[in-house]
Amino acid sequence: MITNGGPRVSILSIDAVDSRHAGNYTCHASNCAGSTKHTAELQVMVVPIVFPFEFGDEAYDTGSTVSVSCIVTKGDAPIDISWMFNGRRLSSNDGVMINRSGNKISMLSIESVLSKQAGNYTCSARNQAGTAEHTSQLRVITIPIILPFEFGDEPFDTGSTASVSCIVTKGDTPIDISWLYNGRRIATNDGILIMRSGHKASMLTIESVQSRHAGNYTCHAANRAGEVTHTSILQVMVLPVILPFEFGEEALDEASMATVNCAVTKGDTPLSFSWLFNGQDVVLGDSGILVSKSGQRISMLTIESVQSYHAGNYTCMAKNVAGQANHTSELKVIVKPLIMPFEFGEEPFDMLTTSTVSCAVIKGDTPIEINWMFGGETLGTEDGISISKSGPKMSILYIESVQPRHAGRYTCVARNKAGFAEHSSELKVIVVPVLLPFEFGDEPADVLSTTMVSCAVAKGDTPLAIEWLFQGRKIEASNEISITKSGQKISMLSIETVQPRHAGNYTCLATNRAGSVEHTSELKVIVPPILLPFEFGDEPADMASTTTISCAVAKGDTPIEISWMFDDSMIFSNDGILITKSGQKISILSIESVQPRHAGNYTCIARNRAGTAEHTSELKVIVPPILLPFEFGEEPSDIHSTTTVSCAVAKGDTPIEINWMFNGSKIFSNDGITITKSGQKMSLLYIESVQARHAGNYTCVARNKAGFVEHTSELKVIGRSEDHLNIIVFKPLLCYLCLYFQRKKNSLSTECGPSSSLVS
Repeated sequence: MITNGGPRVSILSIDAVDSRHAGNYTCHASNCAGSTKHTAELQVMVVPIVFPFEFGDEAYDTGSTVSVSCIVTKGDAPIDISWMFNGRRLSSNDGVMINRSGNKISMLSIESVLSKQAGNYTCSARNQAGTAEHTSQLRVITIPIILPFEFGDEPFDTGSTASVSCIVTKGDTPIDISWLYNGRRIATNDGILIMRSGHKASMLTIESVQSRHAGNYTCHAANRAGEVTHTSILQVMVLPVILPFEFGEEALDEASMATVNCAVTKGDTPLSFSWLFNGQDVVLGDSGILVSKSGQRISMLTIESVQSYHAGNYTCMAKNVAGQANHTSELKVIVKPLIMPFEFGEEPFDMLTTSTVSCAVIKGDTPIEINWMFGGETLGTEDGISISKSGPKMSILYIESVQPRHAGRYTCVARNKAGFAEHSSELKVIVVPVLLPFEFGDEPADVLSTTMVSCAVAKGDTPLAIEWLFQGRKIEASNEISITKSGQKISMLSIETVQPRHAGNYTCLATNRAGSVEHTSELKVIVPPILLPFEFGDEPADMASTTTISCAVAKGDTPIEISWMFDDSMIFSNDGILITKSGQKISILSIESVQPRHAGNYTCIARNRAGTAEHTSELKVIVPPILLPFEFGEEPSDIHSTTTVSCAVAKGDTPIEINWMFNGSKIFSNDGITITKSGQKMSLLYIESVQARHAGNYTCVARNKAGFVEHTSELKVIGRSEDHLNIIVFKPLLCYLCLYFQRKKNSLSTECGPSSSLVS
């Protein structure tokens, strides 16, 4: 603000001085006599300005290094720079290092950051003019902390439910929570259920605790900052396990002694034992039964004098806190049945005859149950067999019309409370043959391999006739197929060298008095591949033309592998050659643009398990000519001298046409030039007396069906008229230059002319 204080006073005032007001202020006064001025400088103290800094958007891993710089971009010195953490001034105990760099830079660094150091860091810059500050937040990923959990000190009962929760009270997400059992990762199976509750809790539940679940359960929590575990042991009360005991299979005689031991092999103590007899508590004392204990895990039951009333089931029961186990054994007393032996007889029965046997129990307490067994199964009155009972101790088996199916072992089983007895007799019947099935196998036989099958008669009365059929026709032994007999009931057919013609059905036919039976098996033979011949053709292929051949397998069992060889080397689809497959038995080789390098022998190889077949065809390619370079030489030829060059074709298919060009025009034998041919691949150009007109470019052109090639050489001639004219015109200048260079070299020679080295 500028105000006047009378005619001679002007007042400049600044109500609120700012840094922008700093500078030189000049008062200028003037009248008719002249002017004058005065300048004064206003200096302003500038408040600091702090350049913003950031720790970054991403949180830091625990243990990493952190650093930021507080830079004062403006502000008058002296400047005091200080740091605060969450509003309080930082100290050396905070694990933070602060370094000053000059008057206006302060660096804060944390060598190994911890989760407790996460928060707001403020840089404050202060001078006489004022204070500036900037704050940045440091984020640190916190290692998980698990709230301790326990199953408890008391063991769990078998079948009870156990559950623990693993809760992460601290730690940055995402957090991976997993469970280990005795150091191995647990999946949700074997009765263990794991459920996640939010991001930081996982619950492990065992609905029905079993002894196998006992052990150490570890909760493992991990995030980017690190990992932590907590382990608790699950103790399980184990059910008793009783070692099985028996009185024995044999019934005990009266007045004999019986004893059994009930031993608990597993189970937590204390244990209590009790005995039951046929489901009721054992009566001790007058019953003649004694029960005693041996240690904590064994109870013994003893009957000094067994009586009939002791027969029955004895059950030992072992009990602890986890539960109970029991085991039962039957004590058999009194006499088991005794059967009088019976027989069908040594001679086989003819078909349709009648047969009968009686099973009589001569000893044994009633009631007695008598059953008949045949082939391991209980018989009834069926299938032509009649069973009748005669009193409590006899059973009669009767077959009115014997059939081959009735042949076998018949067993009479007599059973009472004391046990059982059995007696068997074999009924022999002249039986139709029964063959054991035979097979060549599911896999086909390889050609030239050996195969063999045996036809064995499992059942059937001798004498037996065994013969072999192939496709319904009787096989006679030969050099190819061998038939040998082993005993009366086995015939072996063998083929030493299998061929494709041996494939088919082989039937074994067995015959005796009762009838005949047959069994057939198919012999499959892997046929080696047979290729259909292919050819590229007699005529050579032109360059850049397209050619193709197909390799087709006319015969042969799949799978078949088809590959190609070129001049004995394996080839694939490359270098202009394309190989494609059409079905399982055709491979097509194509060359879209034939080149000379493609000429040669192409072999198709077809292979299966039976063998290999191959076919080769030669691809001929018309090769363009290749010329051997020729030159007239670097030195020019003299006039009237003789010169000659040979144009030789090093490669290329005949017929080849060789022509000569002179400066682009075709030439023949004239004008002193002689052209002669030497064979099909060489042409000679001969100039007997070189003239100036012969100088120029001579081109040999060789051409065949595949293309053409040319080579050019320049013939230089000394003494051409043009050269003579140039020497006459420029001779004075050349002489001058010759003399000049000779004098420079202090040469004694003063000769200068057309024969001098410079001119030539």
